[in-house]
Amino acid sequence: MKTLIWLIVLLPGLVKAQSGSEILVLDLKVRKGSVSASNPVNATRHPGYDNQPHFHPQLPLLYFASFNEDGRSDIRAFNLKTKTTSNITTTAEREYSPTVTPDRQFLSCIIQRDNGAQDLGKYPIDGGEPQVLINNLTVGYHVWLDNSHVALFVLGEPQTLHYLQLPTRQDTILASGIGRSLHRIPGERALSFVWKKAENDWRIMRFDPEKNTVSEIA
Repeated sequence: MKTLIWLIVLLPGLVKAQSGSEILVLDLKVRKGSVSASNPVNATRHPGYDNQPHFHPQLPLLYFASFNEDGRSDIRAFNLKTKTTSNITTTAEREYSPTVTPDRQFLSCIIQRDNGAQDLGKYPIDGGEPQVLINNLTVGYHVWLDNSHVALFVLGEPQTLHYLQLPTRQDTILASGIGRSLHRIPGERALSFVWKKAENDWRIMRFDPEKNTVSEIA
């Protein structure tokens, strides 16, 4: 049986004068244990910064952060079927790390302010005014466990992993000295993250919110 999914490749600028990146989308076929990639499509075709791609879980849409003419980052969407691109945000702020929320009604993202603040907010999935979710932490990255619980990479010395329960605003610090990789573990209500145990010793860790435990994966 043949399975067709999409693969993302980030292509940095090939010329020194071009400080930017492109996002390529390829067809990925998995058949009888072999994997092949084909039909590359440049989803951005845009000078400058294009990064942090995120697939919609159901629709043929790829969201990404993209610098506009003023050097500020907006959220854009590339339609994998029509090969067209549209803006989700066009603001005076800078938006990064677009992520479809578990209810699929919003795009959450990091909103970077001119004063250096980095809030977590969410925009209606088809565009509109944002709702600020967190503005008391300097958030770098985030991942949802469900509609009410989110894990945060918080900037600082050291960088820390926070687990926030939005209904009660309970904020638990799970680890410090973490890396820039937070992921929901497929098929589980758990997340993985990387943790620096010692110099040159990084570990992949697992957080189980049901048991409130952190364990080592590798």
